[in-house]
Amino acid sequence: MTDQLAEAAADSEDREDASEVILDEKYRILPSSPLVELGTPGAKAYVARNLKNPGELLFARICEPGVFPRVEVMVQLKNMHEAAAIIPEDWGPVFWPVTGQRCFAIVFRRPEGGPVMPSLRAKSAKIDSERILRSLLTPALTTLMLFERRKITHRTIRPDNVFSTGTDGGNFIFGDCVSVPPSWGQSTIFETIESSMTPAVGRGKGTIADDIYALGATMLFMGLGQCPVAEMSDKEVLAGKVENGSFVTLLGGEVIPGGLREPIRGMLSDDPLDRWSLDDLFHWSAGTLRRSARPIRDYRTDRPVKFREREYRNTRMLAHAYGIHWKEAAKQLRSKEFDTWLHRGLSDSDLVEVLEDIITSSAGSEGDVGDAKLTTRVCSAMDPEGPLKYKGLTVMPDGMGYALSAAVEAGDKDTINLVTELIQKGIASDWFEQKIVLGRSDLTLESKAFKTLQQFVRHSGPGYGVERVLYELNPFLPCRSKPVSTAYVYSLRDLLPALDKFVEEKGSLGKLVDRHIAAFIASRIKGSVDNQLAALEHSTGVSVGAKIAMTGLLAKVQNEYQHQMTPNLTAWLVDELQPAIAKYHSKSLRKRIAEKMEEVAISGDLIGLYQTLSNKNIVAKDDKGQSRAKREYTDSMREIKRLESEEYQFEAKRTGWRIAAGISLVIGTVTTIGVFSW
Repeated sequence: MTDQLAEAAADSEDREDASEVILDEKYRILPSSPLVELGTPGAKAYVARNLKNPGELLFARICEPGVFPRVEVMVQLKNMHEAAAIIPEDWGPVFWPVTGQRCFAIVFRRPEGGPVMPSLRAKSAKIDSERILRSLLTPALTTLMLFERRKITHRTIRPDNVFSTGTDGGNFIFGDCVSVPPSWGQSTIFETIESSMTPAVGRGKGTIADDIYALGATMLFMGLGQCPVAEMSDKEVLAGKVENGSFVTLLGGEVIPGGLREPIRGMLSDDPLDRWSLDDLFHWSAGTLRRSARPIRDYRTDRPVKFREREYRNTRMLAHAYGIHWKEAAKQLRSKEFDTWLHRGLSDSDLVEVLEDIITSSAGSEGDVGDAKLTTRVCSAMDPEGPLKYKGLTVMPDGMGYALSAAVEAGDKDTINLVTELIQKGIASDWFEQKIVLGRSDLTLESKAFKTLQQFVRHSGPGYGVERVLYELNPFLPCRSKPVSTAYVYSLRDLLPALDKFVEEKGSLGKLVDRHIAAFIASRIKGSVDNQLAALEHSTGVSVGAKIAMTGLLAKVQNEYQHQMTPNLTAWLVDELQPAIAKYHSKSLRKRIAEKMEEVAISGDLIGLYQTLSNKNIVAKDDKGQSRAKREYTDSMREIKRLESEEYQFEAKRTGWRIAAGISLVIGTVTTIGVFSW
């Protein structure tokens, strides 16, 4: 352990911190004790202590607002103690006084030694080949094998994120890979050509092949004691890799240490089909490898092609430029000059044929949509290993979720719309299908998932659309609804308490039907919410039906977490749903329902509230009672009308006359008999 870490640990033992943060009632994190050398872009490091075992050497990383960690990888790593990597001990949202809001905290055990290199620009002592192979490559292969079995990747392997386990020739371990999205802050030096062409937010989790590449570069720089290309820009590094190959570019004219040349050349191969796999490295280590690296696929052209005042002699770099300037690219692709170059500048007859078919089939589809599709297909053919390019957006499809979440955080509507188009028009699905045909059978599940997303995005109602895609692609992304955006609600369990607290503080949610909350629930909850979503989709957001449906979604959540009563939220919902009582026709029934709603308002019972307002039996009984009342009313009105008619009045008079005459006759008869009897 370095002096800085030791001093920080000692200080934390002796000093109480008034602003200390407690995670999971087990770990104490000290905001006033930062650990600069253990931080990373997007997640600073601080001293942490185990409250039950204060002697443990721990540190915590606090994710900055808008930076979302890889919780799905944490879950996998927690019990992988055999891995040569820093393993997360615990994690969760905490209120962070530095930002004044809840942030995600992750506690790790501190490595005994410091990083191999403090930074890429720093020079360090050269590490001999034997130690690199024994103390880094061997444990790294075991670790990456474990990662591959669990279908996870590291994506942050680099010299300043590799640590020694001791000061006396111990092994090396990988640093943290979960505090930030995959490849976040990773220099293009450690990224493959195809990944280097993609912005960090859109690179995705990648594959173990990406980690092998980064490991090869890390081993190279450890052997050299420096990074020869540290001063080069990302564009310069990418251009060098494309023109000269990664191995030559990263070597930077230095002499590679003996014993490292063969494996590092294989690990840095720019052709994914040729890059050494874990099996290749295991066999090489055992001295049983029987293959050698073949020449990388040739993307060079016979003649240069000019685009935007620059000459290109490589189809990968040309595709990269086309993807950025897609409108101008489409215009050039349809020109006679390009057709001439196609037949004279490319010796790959198969590629020429494919490009001709793409351009020919696009005839008559000019305009933004036609131009975008043409450019996307041409770029994919020119650079089959490269990222997906569409209307200036460059992204790996498995990085689309990260790109979308970053766009939502930044309010980047253009990127949000582009990602939506990629899914809705099936462009992402087509990309996966193309890769599967080329042998990437591991992408079958992703292809099916994007077809499902395509159905989600075609619905416009709450619970669907781009919000649903956002949470489906990012299964641990916190809910981005404004009422809970600072509460870091990444688990459905935390949603209702956060909403209840917001209503307690603000008095209301503002509006009940919330697209983010609806999509968050739909993507996280067990079981079906189709009925509630259908009611939301076919009702306007301010209608009583939509509000009852949204209450039903919240009740579904409460049903899953039985002990979460929400008195403040429920009381507000009762006021918000008062118009729902008016739909009942029976005055006595309305009174009983109002009394029931007051009861659930006090108890915080969302389930009871929803059942009260959506009980089909009560509605049917009320409708039946109304129908009976209508019939009785109709019969009564008909009888009144009959009684008031002229015909009935005349007949009534005649009947009265007859009755009167009869009564008179009876009276007269009785009187006569009485007289004579007297």
